[in-house]
Amino acid sequence: MPKTDPVDPPGRQQQIVDAVVAVLARDGIAGVSVRAVANEAGVSTGLAGYYFDGKTGMIEAALRRIGDQDVDLLAAPRGTDPTAALRQALRRVAAPRHPGPALGQPRP
Repeated sequence: MPKTDPVDPPGRQQQIVDAVVAVLARDGIAGVSVRAVANEAGVSTGLAGYYFDGKTGMIEAALRRIGDQDVDLLAAPRGTDPTAALRQALRRVAAPRHPGPALGQPRP
């Protein structure tokens, strides 16, 4: 379970979760470690490990974030045509977010 600390800036925990998501996307679950996440976030390993119960806690927080984003992605304003809402959600999912190889192409 994530912890909070009134001394740290309010966005610090989110910064670390952002780093976990980035490491997961780049290196997979096996690449996630407190050290890798700390390096990605630009914080000390002690600070990265403070908020979460190790690697498992970090991955849980990242997956919770991804799940929340998935739910938000599919949410449509009331009265929206369901077909149009689904098409819009699929466009957002398919839209490239980072430059990288096309599907099926090897990474450089």
